[in-house]
Amino acid sequence: RFTIGSLDTLDGDIHADLMNFFDTQYSADQMGLVVLSNKSLDDLEAQIRPLFGQIPNKELGADYPNVPMYADDQLPALLQSQSIKDGSRIVYNFPLPNTRQHYKKKPEQYFANLLGHEGKGSLYQALSAKGWIRSLSSTVGEFDRYHSMLTVEIELTPQGDEERAAVTDLFFQYIGLIKTTPPQQWLYDEQAQVAKIAFRFQEKSQPMGFVYQLAPSINKYPAEDLLASRFLMEEFDPALIQQYLGYIQEDNLLVEYSAPAIQATSTEPWFQVPYALTHGSIERDRQPQGEFALPTANPYLPDDLNLKPTDENSITAVSNKHGLSVWLDTDTSFGSPRANLKLQLAIAGGLETPRDRAVAQLYRSMVEDNLSEITYPAYLAGLGYSLAVPDAGFSISIGGYQDNQLELLQTVLDALTHGSLNQERFDTLKASLILDWRNAKKERPYAQAFAALSDTLRSGRWPRDTLVENLQPLTLEELEAWREDKFKSFSVTGLLHGNVQRTDVVALEKLLSASIDLKLTTVHRAQVRSVEDTLLLPLDIDHNDAAMVLHVQDPDDSFASRAKSSLAAQILHNAYFQELRTEKQLGYVVSVSNRPVVKRGGITFIIQSPVASTADLERISVDFVDHFAAAWPETSEEDFARQKAGLLSRLRQSPKNLNEQSQRYWGDLMDNHLTFDSRSKIAEQVEAISKAEMGIFLSTLKNKLRDSRLLIFSPGKFEQIPTVGKVLASPTAAF
Repeated sequence: RFTIGSLDTLDGDIHADLMNFFDTQYSADQMGLVVLSNKSLDDLEAQIRPLFGQIPNKELGADYPNVPMYADDQLPALLQSQSIKDGSRIVYNFPLPNTRQHYKKKPEQYFANLLGHEGKGSLYQALSAKGWIRSLSSTVGEFDRYHSMLTVEIELTPQGDEERAAVTDLFFQYIGLIKTTPPQQWLYDEQAQVAKIAFRFQEKSQPMGFVYQLAPSINKYPAEDLLASRFLMEEFDPALIQQYLGYIQEDNLLVEYSAPAIQATSTEPWFQVPYALTHGSIERDRQPQGEFALPTANPYLPDDLNLKPTDENSITAVSNKHGLSVWLDTDTSFGSPRANLKLQLAIAGGLETPRDRAVAQLYRSMVEDNLSEITYPAYLAGLGYSLAVPDAGFSISIGGYQDNQLELLQTVLDALTHGSLNQERFDTLKASLILDWRNAKKERPYAQAFAALSDTLRSGRWPRDTLVENLQPLTLEELEAWREDKFKSFSVTGLLHGNVQRTDVVALEKLLSASIDLKLTTVHRAQVRSVEDTLLLPLDIDHNDAAMVLHVQDPDDSFASRAKSSLAAQILHNAYFQELRTEKQLGYVVSVSNRPVVKRGGITFIIQSPVASTADLERISVDFVDHFAAAWPETSEEDFARQKAGLLSRLRQSPKNLNEQSQRYWGDLMDNHLTFDSRSKIAEQVEAISKAEMGIFLSTLKNKLRDSRLLIFSPGKFEQIPTVGKVLASPTAAF
């Protein structure tokens, strides 16, 4: 878990310190091992015992420090810290006894879920209605062997920042409701039912992620409960719930408040963060009693968890009417009653201008805000939705248990097309979106440079400053007029995948026909600008590190071109990382990527460095490719074959779960690749690439780095900058 350090933390005789740690702590009884494989248990044991059995057991025994999280006189307290980004947040922390011993009862889940609820009568809705918060979350996490922590984190709006004491008062009002209402068996049973269904139908995760998550838990739970421990809720214990609720008191509280402008009295030594710590009562501004209520019964809990009859058909177009086309794949191969429903609602002309893009993003926020109270119970029941703003217009995704999906879609569609637009929420959400866009200027330099790559090469993408300029003067009346103009009709493309069948498509068609005006229209698709010259895009980023994104574009968007650049990126990545980060130590962020812009691939070199200028980073990168290309003939056919095999393995890897397969279908459908085999097509092209052809590609790459590339950079603290190439005034400037 060691992730960061400095020359001070590594001071001294490092080798001696490491050996001492090894001698005193490296013991079999301090370790947990998880191995995941498709081999039999007997075969695995035969492999593992001889290997890991060599680790000596020094019988060090358990040693878990039991020191209180806070001394008696340390709470309550307020810790204020200065943030770099604009905006503020307040976090309420309550130390609790460790809840792990009650893992089969999970008393903390009962009140953590209530505090984080976003349905009618919730704390979230009360604070959101006042325009005081942007988000609210509640979790109970394990701090150490003996302690847990209830954490409620609230992101404040500017108005909420001024009303922090009132926010705190309403927070404790809602806690008071939870504490004075006897724990409800039916609420606990609902949570337990959702957890049981989630365990029964959990989808496969990536193997590495699975073992990484499980290994630290080996000595925390009995072996028979290890896989199910986080899902178990087997006994409602109201007295235990009340016992833990007793720790949620004003005198057992650390409040953390972060904002750009605080009155700091100290500076944290490692990251130089200004802060102030004060002890004593937490400020509350007494408010009228809020209209709070605990949740009602969840209408979205699934009743039908049966799997549809299996068919052997692949994805098929089963509806192609005027303004509506729907593709279906009945797929229960993952053994789950889940399904994914995806719709693209194309509008005439799409979202071409920066004003359209900015207004659409704000409108999406307002729709999501309107839906939060209604759809939160669906989220708790394993059924969710998302809205996106693609180039064509809007898209809706519904995912989770198939039961009740169309009911949720109807709710979302009604809110999207006819939802109420409130002036107060308009003002709040518009200010929040502008704040987010402005804060993007404070992201890490390499992330800003990489985002600028898409802004520069992809149509319909605009720098955040441009979006702010277009959104700033917008009025609610103009937003209403925009919706009326854009939403006259839609051309809909849909996908149903998973535990669904043709009757579900018929029901979907009926719902859409009754809810919106369907009209066939040309779907607006993003275009890619061609890089045919040596281009420079300087960025003004307030950061000492230099950052560089150096992009060489594929000649076209064919599968053959994408295969070559994908293989080249795979081959170059490790060597580039090894030379520039490990050997030259230019910085932590060093990579070669091959992420296409729309469907046009390329090779992208990315570096963020505290020790070298962007002029040096460009020169070193170009020199690296020169030397690599010159040495390519010496590469053995065996090494080349291994590189190809690694890429082919990824391209041909079967999807691990329903969502992965749905995303593959949807990506091909949006690219109008209706044989739904783009990965296979690229794999076929990779298979055919010879070592000699890759050598030609590398030589071409070497030349393009000098005469046909886009270099986006932020100089940081260094004076030397790249000078060769046409300087673009902004990402949207004409080439």
